[in-house]
Amino acid sequence: MAESLAKARSLLAAGKGGTFSNFRDINQGRTREVSAKPAVYLSYFDPAGPAVMPRNAAMLSPNIALLVVVGTKDPMCSAGTGYIFDRAPKNAYSRFQNVDADHIGTPAAARRIVVDWVKGLP
Repeated sequence: MAESLAKARSLLAAGKGGTFSNFRDINQGRTREVSAKPAVYLSYFDPAGPAVMPRNAAMLSPNIALLVVVGTKDPMCSAGTGYIFDRAPKNAYSRFQNVDADHIGTPAAARRIVVDWVKGLP
């Protein structure tokens, strides 16, 4: 990832932020090559970028409730509530829930949880 991050930063600095290039993507332990614009790649993979969930959770307003659902077969499960959920300001309607699923299956496994959670919001 370090090479791809450096490549994206270099292309952006050279004014080539709108040009597609190939970068490394590591997701769920699998590495593959993706084609993306450097700015888009950095927005997702830069440790200080806008897609970093713990950072975003910490910046939420206390007035915003947060639902985090993680599959028990997702490597993220081992992080528990500490990685994202605990970093958000406390809100009485926020909820952390595990479901019996892997990363890809979590949205389907969480459907009822999400619907019930949304219906319970004020």
